Amino acid sequence: MPETQADAADSQDASDADDLLEAPLTEKVAEEARAPEPEPDPTPQTDRTEDAFFIPEAAAPNTDLPPAPDVAPPARWEKTAQTPDKAGSRNIAPHKLEPEGVLKATGASPFVFWGTVTFVSLLWACGMTAFVMAAQNNLTAFAAAPVRLIVLGFLALFPTALIFASAFALRNAAALSRQSARAAALADSMLAPAASAAMQTTELVDALRAQVDHAVRAVRLAHNDIAELSSRLKAETDRLHDAASIARATTNSVARSIEHERVAVQQMSVQLSEQSNGIIEAVDRQARMIADASDLAQTQLREAEATLAVRSSDMMTAATDVSTTARRVSEDLDRQTQRLEAAGYGVADQIRVVEEGLSQQRAGLVSAALSLRADQEDFAVHIENQRAQLTEALAITRVATVDLGETSARGVDVLRDIVLSAQENFKGVISVAENERTAFETRIHATLSNISV
Repeated sequence: MPETQADAADSQDASDADDLLEAPLTEKVAEEARAPEPEPDPTPQTDRTEDAFFIPEAAAPNTDLPPAPDVAPPARWEKTAQTPDKAGSRNIAPHKLEPEGVLKATGASPFVFWGTVTFVSLLWACGMTAFVMAAQNNLTAFAAAPVRLIVLGFLALFPTALIFASAFALRNAAALSRQSARAAALADSMLAPAASAAMQTTELVDALRAQVDHAVRAVRLAHNDIAELSSRLKAETDRLHDAASIARATTNSVARSIEHERVAVQQMSVQLSEQSNGIIEAVDRQARMIADASDLAQTQLREAEATLAVRSSDMMTAATDVSTTARRVSEDLDRQTQRLEAAGYGVADQIRVVEEGLSQQRAGLVSAALSLRADQEDFAVHIENQRAQLTEALAITRVATVDLGETSARGVDVLRDIVLSAQENFKGVISVAENERTAFETRIHATLSNISV
């Protein structure tokens, strides 16, 4: 709302300045201004009071003023921003004045003035009529020398006085025309800086408005970019959280599967150990059975030797065969025992290899879990760093936006002060011009009053 009020005030001041700059003089003053300047009077002007109202610097040509900036004026100033070619010529359109114009009489009453003029004219006409009638009719009243001398003197002196009065009026009119030309030059020299200042102020206002609009667009674009970046960051954060949850679930499932595999391997190792123990016990039982069988065979052999001692000759061959068979059986039992021991050693080696492979797999799974945990922690730290950086960037952008707003507000305040100072200067120039015009009207009225008296 304050900015709109300030814009409305600026537009109102600009329109007032346009009206003041476009307000022309009357047709007579415009014609006198466009007419060539009369040659100055060679006689000294020491006894004239009107020269005291003019400053030499103001009456001189405007040579000390800086040139107007070479910029394209706005459309609203194209009609008024025209540089005069000469100090005494102005391109001003004619305009009708109000009843309270420049040449309004404020001295003696017009009835007295025109009554005096009418009386003098009638007196002159009556004198001429009386003289003509007396000359034609030979009146006795004009035969007297005093009356005739008075009438002739009146008729002779009145045109002379009228000629002197006309010359005096023409001299004063020439002085007034020079004074009006000086006043017009002074008004031009005073209005040209005001118009230049108004144009520069308008251009400055337009430039500041363009900069403010550009800054607002930049802030809006930055806000949109930040919003889009924050939305993308939020989406990426959600995706990372989802990926982390999926990785955590995968890790838990892998850990559970590894735990199940380890339990299964432990159960299988227990079963293998039980089977190996059963095999060893079976081998021991068979060895004991073989030992018992060998003892029984030896006993039987001894009994057979005892019983067959008599039949040694007959049973020698049978004994030899039995001993050979026993020896072969014992050798077979020894070979089977060695084979069972070798099989037990192989099973133990296989169990040891399986345990070593399981321990290596467990160590690999533990290292993989630790590496996954370390990667997850590094990823979380990286996400926190990115979030901190983005938060800092958002804070910096917010501070920059606030600084830009404050700078724009200060620029608007400075521009408002410049516009107010320009308005005050313009009002001062207008007041000085009004004072000069009032003084000029006063001098004109005084001169007319002196002429009428």
